[in-house]
Amino acid sequence: MQLDRSEAIIYLKELLSQCNDFSPESVSFETPINSNSIGLQVHIKGTIFESDKHWIREVAKKHSLSVQEDLDGVIIYKPKLQI
Repeated sequence: MQLDRSEAIIYLKELLSQCNDFSPESVSFETPINSNSIGLQVHIKGTIFESDKHWIREVAKKHSLSVQEDLDGVIIYKPKLQI
């Protein structure tokens, strides 16, 4: 099952209940191209404090999502199943 918009919003609401340092402009839902994810990806751009990264990982884990850090911030996604 892929990460759809409603599930991404549920994840984001739960994340924001733990940490609210993100501005609305820093969060976007994007459709991946040639990636290891299925469905939408949640992108959080900008400088992210370690305490916020902790909550990003914890809430993602609860929802069976993966987190990837890059130079722009973090990407939260549902990974493709490995066979």
